[in-house]
Amino acid sequence: MDSKEARLRYLDGVKQVSTEEHEGRLEDIKAAILDSEKTRPGHLFFTEKLADFSQAIKSKEKENVLREVLMGMFQHPLYVEGFFDSMEKLTALSDKNAEGAQVIQDELRRNLEKIIKKDRIGVTQEHTDVMDRWLELYTNSERYRPVISELLRLSIDTGKSELLQAQRKHVVAESILRASDFEVVKAGLKILMMDTDILPETDGNIDRHLAGLISQDDEILKLHLDIDGAIDFIGRNFLPEEFVRFRQKLTAFSNKVHQKGDQPKEKSKFLERSSALKTTEKGRQILHFHDFVNDPKVRAKSNFDGKVYPFSLIMDLTQITSARRLLNERLAAEIRDKAGINLRRVYNPSQGELVEELPQDYEETRRLVVSWFQKAGGWPEIADEIAFETMQLLFPKLEESTRQRISERVEGLRESLKHELRYLVSPRGDRIIIEDEFLNSLSIHEISFSPRDSAVDLDVKIKIGNYSLCCRLDGYYMLRHALEEGDVSLRVSLDTNLVLEELILSQLQKLLCADKEAHRGGKGGETDGAAHSSTVRRAHLRKLPKGQSFTTDQACKIFEKYGIDLWQINAQLGLDRDAGTYTCVKAIEAGSDTGSEPVKTVIQNGSQLDSIFF
Repeated sequence: MDSKEARLRYLDGVKQVSTEEHEGRLEDIKAAILDSEKTRPGHLFFTEKLADFSQAIKSKEKENVLREVLMGMFQHPLYVEGFFDSMEKLTALSDKNAEGAQVIQDELRRNLEKIIKKDRIGVTQEHTDVMDRWLELYTNSERYRPVISELLRLSIDTGKSELLQAQRKHVVAESILRASDFEVVKAGLKILMMDTDILPETDGNIDRHLAGLISQDDEILKLHLDIDGAIDFIGRNFLPEEFVRFRQKLTAFSNKVHQKGDQPKEKSKFLERSSALKTTEKGRQILHFHDFVNDPKVRAKSNFDGKVYPFSLIMDLTQITSARRLLNERLAAEIRDKAGINLRRVYNPSQGELVEELPQDYEETRRLVVSWFQKAGGWPEIADEIAFETMQLLFPKLEESTRQRISERVEGLRESLKHELRYLVSPRGDRIIIEDEFLNSLSIHEISFSPRDSAVDLDVKIKIGNYSLCCRLDGYYMLRHALEEGDVSLRVSLDTNLVLEELILSQLQKLLCADKEAHRGGKGGETDGAAHSSTVRRAHLRKLPKGQSFTTDQACKIFEKYGIDLWQINAQLGLDRDAGTYTCVKAIEAGSDTGSEPVKTVIQNGSQLDSIFF
C-alpha cells in the first residue's frame, strides 16, 4: 500500500467516528489529495494532521498534534512551506476547511515557543545535512522567511543549556563549511556572527560565545573552537568587513567586562572563567592555545604539538569532528595556495581522475584544460563534482571583488527567475546554442535544460568540447547533484558554484524571462531541433483581468503537469481575484512526443562572466 492510499484509508477510518460537522471537511481533504497526485512537500502529512487536530477535544491532544507538525518541519524543512501552502489550498476548497485550516495555523503560531522550548526541538548533530536545507530555505523563501527565522531562533536559543546551544550553533558551522552556495554561506555566517534576529547581538549571546572559547568542559570547548574556526576562515576570506566588525564587538565586550564599574546587567560567565584560567593547569593550557593562535610572537617561540591539550581536541583523529575535518581541508588548501603549490586533484575526461601539477600561468592552464575536454575517448556525460572543479580552471582565479560581483549577479538572476518568470522549459527540453566569444574560447558552446519531475526541476547539461557536465536545478534554482534523488547539493567549492550558477542561470533567465519577441523565431529566437520546422507555443504565465482567478481544478492540473504552484506564485505577488491573478497557459508543440529533439534556441552574450573577469 503506498503512502497516499494509506492516508486515504486513515481518513476513512477517522470519518467513521467523526461528528457530522467534521465529515464535510474530511471529504474535502480527501478530494484535495485525489485531485492532485503531485503535491507540495508534506501536503499529505499535514492534511492528516489537520484531521487529527479537528478530532482532538482536549488541549493536551491538540498540543500533541502541533508537536508532531513541528517535529515534521524540523526533520523536513520544506514542510514549512508545505504546511502553510497546504492550509491555503484547503482554505480554497470550502468554508469548513477555511475555518479548520486557519485555527491550526493560529494555534501553531501561538504555541511555537512553548512546544519547542519544552521538547528542545531542533536540528541535531546527527542530522547536520538537514541544516543545509534550513539555510537554503531561509535564504530563498521570501514569503515564509519570518516564520523560518522564528523557528531557527527558538531552536538555537536554548536558554540555560550552554552545551545544547553550542551543539545547535555547531550544526550551522558545519553546514556553512560544507555549503557551495555563496548566499547560503553568508546567511549562516551572519547567524554565527550575531548579525540576525535568529541569534541577535546581545550581551548574553556575546558572553556565551567568549565563555565557550575558554570553557574547561572539553565538549563545550571543542564545539566552540570549531565554531570560531569556521567564523574566522569564512569571515576572513568571504565577508572580511563583517568579520572585522564581529571581532571588534567581541573585543569591546571583553574590555567592558574587565573594567570595574562598567559591568553588563547579567553576571558574566566569560569574566568568571577568564579570571580562573591561571589557577588550573587545564586553564593555563587553554590560555597558551589562544596566545599561540592569535600572537605570531608566541608561535615563533613555541614548538607546536598537536597531541597537547587543547590542540588534541581538534587534531586527534579519535576526537575530531566532521566540521573540523572540513575546516582543516579548507585551511590546507589555503596554505597550499599561499605557498604557490599548484598541485590539484583534477578530472581529465579521457584518463579519469588525476593529481596534476598545473602551470602557474592562467593562460597556460586554460589551454591545457581546454585540450583535455576537446580530446575524444572518455565517457561523454560526466556528473562527478571533481569534473566541475576542473571546469573552474578554465576561468581566472576569483578575487574578493570578482566574487562579490558574481554573487550579486547570481542573486539578481535568481530574483528575476522567481518574480519575472513568464515561460516554462519545453516538455521535450531546450537546447541553448551559446554565442559568446569568451565562453566559446573555453570550448563552452551549449547548455541544455530538460524537465525531470516538473517544469521547475531541471536536468542541466553543459557541453564543453566533446563532453557534457551534468547537474540539476531545483525549484529555488539551486544546484543539485545529477545522480542523486531529492535535494542533495552539488558539493563543489564556493567559487566553482558561483561561476556555474552565473553560467547556467544567465542562459535560463534569457530563455524564460525574455519578452515575447524572443520566442517568435529568427536570430536569437527558437527553431526546432529536428530537421523540419514546427509550431511552438511555450507554456507561460498569463495575467487575468481584475475580478478573475484560476479555479482549484486548473491549479491542481497545472501543478500535476508542470509543478507550477499558482497559489504560491500569486500569494508571493500579493494578487487575488479582485486584482486579477496569474494563470498558466499550457504548451502547444508540434511533434512533442517523447522521441522529439529539444527545442533549439540561440542566445547571444547571455552571460556576463567576460565583463566581470576582464
